[in-house]
Amino acid sequence: MKDSLLQKIKECGEKTDLRERWLSTDSFPDFTKNEEDIIAEITDYLIKNKNFSDTIKMYGMTIHVDTKIHPKILYILYCHAYEEADIALIEKHLSQGEKVLVLGSGIGVIASKIGQKTRMKVIAVDADDQLEDLLIQNARANNVAVEFIHGAVSDKDEEFITFHKAEEFWRSGCYSNDVGRVEAEVKVPVIDWIELIETNNLNVLFMDIEGTESTVFDNVELPSALKKILVEIHVPKIGKAARDHIIATLAKKGFEKKDQMGMTYYFERA
Repeated sequence: MKDSLLQKIKECGEKTDLRERWLSTDSFPDFTKNEEDIIAEITDYLIKNKNFSDTIKMYGMTIHVDTKIHPKILYILYCHAYEEADIALIEKHLSQGEKVLVLGSGIGVIASKIGQKTRMKVIAVDADDQLEDLLIQNARANNVAVEFIHGAVSDKDEEFITFHKAEEFWRSGCYSNDVGRVEAEVKVPVIDWIELIETNNLNVLFMDIEGTESTVFDNVELPSALKKILVEIHVPKIGKAARDHIIATLAKKGFEKKDQMGMTYYFERA
């Protein structure tokens, strides 16, 4: 991306305290007028540069980006505010040697940071298989081993589930409320995430599944090997009552809330 636009992005992010705003709330902060103008400039740039690709140095990682990524998300990435709460909790609470399952892996920022921290292969699951190439590219750029599985989780006994693919990939999901502008609805395979944890003897679960977290813990027995859970609880989508239900459900299953940043909650087995 041209230097003049990158400088405007950086200055705008600093002026509007973007990183602080995203860390201080458990909802999605609104963009300011200045930010909307910058995002419009990024949009115009991408229209004129259809082969755009770039690398961003952030959180001690190299992250590849291209035209698959919505201008709003690019703005947040360039401002180093993308998934900042998740990154901070991973750095604080994960340890070398832990084996992690990531549900909702996106473009691989979280899986790459987890792999750096644990020095172990990460199992990454996402319903959007069009993000697999970027995820693998980002993992390799950061010397992280990752196994990608295409699929989604469900609280029902079903083989396939409807995935609402949104224009902004982070609004995509199988939870139908507030998914943004939907580009397509496709059927994706439902994966048995409990079996994945048991088969691979995984210790940590990271979950960012855009609303489906509201009931996914209800009717499962969490394996004894699982010691830590990090979950983004999307209050703007599921509401505060559903958030409280998740916390109470995990408490009944032996997991105590220990930390929170933004929308991300950290639980440990008591």
